[in-house]
Amino acid sequence: MGKESGSKKNKKKNKEPKTQATVLRSRTVNEEDNEATGVSSDESVHAVVGGENIHDEHSQNNDHIDAENVNNHSVQDDEDAQSFEGRNTFKAQPVNQIKSSLVGDHSMASMSTNSGKKKDEKKLDDGNQSRKYLRHALIIGVTGIVGNSLAEILPLDDTPGGPWKVYGVARRPRPPWNADYPMEYIQCDITNAEETQSKLSTLTDLTNIFYVTWANCSTEEENCEINGQMLRNVLNVVIPNAPNLQHICLQTGLGDTNNVSHDPPFYEDLPRLENHNFYYTLEDIIFNEVVKREGLTWSVHRPGLIFGFSPYSMMNILSSLCVYAAICKYEGEPLRFPGTKEVWNSYNDASDADLIAEHQIWAAVDEYAKNEAFNISNGDVFKWKHLWKVLAEQFGVENGGFQEGENSISMLEMMKDKGPVWDEIVMKNELLATKLDQVGGWWFVDVVVNNDTRLDIMNKSKEHGFLGFRNSKSSLVSWIDKIKSCKLVP
Repeated sequence: MGKESGSKKNKKKNKEPKTQATVLRSRTVNEEDNEATGVSSDESVHAVVGGENIHDEHSQNNDHIDAENVNNHSVQDDEDAQSFEGRNTFKAQPVNQIKSSLVGDHSMASMSTNSGKKKDEKKLDDGNQSRKYLRHALIIGVTGIVGNSLAEILPLDDTPGGPWKVYGVARRPRPPWNADYPMEYIQCDITNAEETQSKLSTLTDLTNIFYVTWANCSTEEENCEINGQMLRNVLNVVIPNAPNLQHICLQTGLGDTNNVSHDPPFYEDLPRLENHNFYYTLEDIIFNEVVKREGLTWSVHRPGLIFGFSPYSMMNILSSLCVYAAICKYEGEPLRFPGTKEVWNSYNDASDADLIAEHQIWAAVDEYAKNEAFNISNGDVFKWKHLWKVLAEQFGVENGGFQEGENSISMLEMMKDKGPVWDEIVMKNELLATKLDQVGGWWFVDVVVNNDTRLDIMNKSKEHGFLGFRNSKSSLVSWIDKIKSCKLVP
């Protein structure tokens, strides 16, 4: 969820739509993989599903978090999950002629829909200490869902705008699961202005900021105050000390928090809603700061429910559902859908974390994307009743589905006594040592499966040159595989 609208300043006006689509690091996708995956929204909680949550009052994990938004939707029918081999971004012309039209002659090589390399198969020149970098990126919220994807993608040799040098900021010590990323990790609490000044003022070479974090407070007024101060702390240090700063990517989300909303599907230029909304606060701070520096530009990215990887995000729907499925398997119970019948049967959409990262990189290097707000989602729709079958298959557990005649199940209530069970699962499967309240955001699962669907439109991104997409079911399977490979679940 998040904000589906917001007035924008400093916009370029009267732009003609691009006919040439920017392509970011293509991966292959199985066209048969249909009946995708995604999520519904909540009126009381932001659909910020990814980054590092600093002050999440619903959890004991206090770190920065990502936000989100969504795409065009093509309904898919095949219920069979298939392996997700890679990113898929396409142009209007034949795929074998695809080239990117990014600034600085950093064009992509021609790609085929049937051959693509995964991130971990790409060569990284991180061992060359004398490497000359074209851009220097600061990721605020690097251990969050989208921050993690940015930290993986930016250093790759074929990433547009590169070579990129990467600095990553998070409140916690560096986690083991991103220890091999070629970046400089900075542990910093950006709610503390003095610490932010001390830790970030030396980064004089920065050209780009990727701001993908937020703090979750009990009221929207507090959200506006705390999140606004966090962003100000960063900009107050970086802008005066980084003379080559060119662009700021701000991630927010789709939706509102006061039970008042525009009718979906949502597009970027809907008027702002008449209520407190910290997304508006963050946008206004960006608008006011960029005008102080000639040539400094911005972009706003609005995902919806994010599919990705981050053990530190308490709004990571996939990690929580994986833990739930693992517990059901261990106890010999069917995997029951804990939400309402309406959500079970409704169309949803989702935003792949890698796709969001690619979208932000595109906006950072393509002149046509500057000073604009964009939705970002996978480009398809799904129903939870189809997703649930895929989830059950991935864990070898009986699909309990939605039980007619039963009320929705509170995940918070169901999981309150499951801590010892999770401890046994971790020990017997030699998993990464975690506690249940560290890996399960049960309050957020309740939000997702009990609230009406919100769908957006991706036309604006396409008109400006970004044609990236994901098959949501394949995305689901891919991220479950990563969660398993990192030994977070069996």
